[in-house]
Amino acid sequence: MPLEKWKIHLVVFMVVFALLLSVWGLEHLYLKHMSIGFYHRYELVKDILYTFVVMAIAVSAIMWHRQRSEQVIYQRERYLANIVNNSADAIISCDSAGNIHSWNKGAEGIFGYTQDEIVGRHFSSLFESTPWQDTVLKKINEIVSERGYLKNYEIEMVSKDRHKVWANLSYAMLRDLNGNAIGTSIIIKDGTERKLFEERMQQSEKLIAVGQLAAGVAHEVFTPLNVISGNAEYLLMGLDKNDGRVRELQAIIGETERITKLVQRLMDFARPHKLEFAEMDINKALVNVLDFVKPQLMKAKITVETCLDEKLPLVMADDIQMEQSFLNIVINSWQAMAGGGTLTISTSVWHTSASAGEQVQIKIADTGTGIDQDNIHRIFDPFFTTKDIGKGAGLGLTISYRIVEDHGGSIKVDSTVNVGTTVTVTLPVKRAA
Repeated sequence: MPLEKWKIHLVVFMVVFALLLSVWGLEHLYLKHMSIGFYHRYELVKDILYTFVVMAIAVSAIMWHRQRSEQVIYQRERYLANIVNNSADAIISCDSAGNIHSWNKGAEGIFGYTQDEIVGRHFSSLFESTPWQDTVLKKINEIVSERGYLKNYEIEMVSKDRHKVWANLSYAMLRDLNGNAIGTSIIIKDGTERKLFEERMQQSEKLIAVGQLAAGVAHEVFTPLNVISGNAEYLLMGLDKNDGRVRELQAIIGETERITKLVQRLMDFARPHKLEFAEMDINKALVNVLDFVKPQLMKAKITVETCLDEKLPLVMADDIQMEQSFLNIVINSWQAMAGGGTLTISTSVWHTSASAGEQVQIKIADTGTGIDQDNIHRIFDPFFTTKDIGKGAGLGLTISYRIVEDHGGSIKVDSTVNVGTTVTVTLPVKRAA
């Protein structure tokens, strides 16, 4: 590694100084025959050389100290830059026009854009372009301009692949030495997992409440239902086939049986299930479900398309429960396509983060009527349904949700009215012990 210039200078000066000392040490040999004038001139030159050497050494010392200080400052700057760049949170700076100036690895991990892709684009490109979002961004800018900062503001943003990101924003105004605003510094914490966890907790609380309700209702309903059904069957036995009352009694028996099945489903839903985990082939389970409903799908003029990953890993699951979950979703899809349509089922391996590990993702999409955005957040609520009266009790997706949750997975619904609905189920890949 080459020597720094100041070190070379110092060595040269030290050599010169050593030579001068050697020469000056021999003064008595050649000055004793010289004149007084020559001696004075000699002393003047010697003093000048002394001064020059001392100054050179002092300058070298100053240069060395300055270089050391610059190295310390550089190391500190690199250390701070390393902290900022490798932070798990997004740390972004924008100029006064709102254009992105810097972009760290945390931002890349949250939003999916590389630094080259995003620097120079306006910060608003990380939001959906809707009147509501535009109004919110305008309000944020007003607050930051007035206060100079904004802390922990929660807002919905979008990633490169258009997935929603629940963000916690903190803004700070950047100013120059004269106090003039030159841009903003933005720290974004990804609250998506926390938001999903809160939603799952709320949903779990609803399911617990329904379970408690079902347990109480079932005992109160079963006894009168049995009395009604038993009396109707007894009266039916004493009537002639052509009696007009036969049809009414059969209707009573049929409706009591329907209510009994509904209450039984409630009881099954409320009663804790002991899951029997074993290695399960998700692709095979989906094929079994499609084989089971194939006649109904053909009758409804629904085309089935599949894209199943042949290298999909096995998961640890209760195959009966999981097939029930898939069946409920498929039935919902076919009922949403009364005039026919396309049912698409796909599987793939998915990675959310290093901590989540490998996961299996199942997508069941239809081209049905879709669900209004005002109702999408209620889709897993017990007894919520958009179907006509008598067409369903609204427990299918609720039961599917509970089964997937019991397996440590997640389920979400994306839907557009008159375009279709996609249900995405994600299950962790767990190996047999």
